[in-house]
Amino acid sequence: MAVSGETDLVTDGRAIAFSYGGSHYFEKITGAGCSLGGVVAVYAAAATPFIAALTATAAYNFAGRRAEQKADGCGSFQVLFLDELYKATAVNIADNPFEIEEV
Repeated sequence: MAVSGETDLVTDGRAIAFSYGGSHYFEKITGAGCSLGGVVAVYAAAATPFIAALTATAAYNFAGRRAEQKADGCGSFQVLFLDELYKATAVNIADNPFEIEEV
């Protein structure tokens, strides 16, 4: 399960991860949550559901933070976000800050 907000929460019932970053624009554009589900599904083809959700959330937070730095508003953010998501490297995603706690 993943819950987005100022700090994103990802859990599998045994561990809880808090992923940091993202953008306040996510709540202002159409499709951010739906497309996150698609990205989770892509990662789920190669990882456990927990790791897939955490990785997708980290990718989103990285790309959202970068896009927000360049955006002039919601419209430009949406396009810049897609570009930043496309350009994100494995290192960029892995470097996104998060914490994991055991339940």
